[in-house]
Amino acid sequence: MHEFSITEQLLHVALDAAQDAHAARITAVHVAVGSLTGVAEESMRFYFDALTPATIADGARLVFHPCPALALCADCARTFACVPPVSGVCPACGGQSIEISGGRELMVTQIEIDEAASPPPSADHAQMKV
Repeated sequence: MHEFSITEQLLHVALDAAQDAHAARITAVHVAVGSLTGVAEESMRFYFDALTPATIADGARLVFHPCPALALCADCARTFACVPPVSGVCPACGGQSIEISGGRELMVTQIEIDEAASPPPSADHAQMKV
């Protein structure tokens, strides 16, 4: 159920950015999700749809951008994709000196908005129902 708090935080990031941009409405929130995060996209969509009513993100799309995990073997210098569960062994040489990069991303990368003609009188997103 950690997806609820993650989705709530990502929504706050998007709402804050939209408020700073004087947006009338958020139409999409783009999220980078690393393959090692263990986050269930379906759960995030469910919580996003539950959290957005009564906010300027009501009806917005949640767009996921997968980020693969890569590993670098210090023994043979080969880079290879790794998927959970990560074995920690190089498939090329069997070396165990592996450095993992990527795959842990979990962040809002972009929001799509409808811009307001002027700053809204009350763009307070604190009224979000949880």
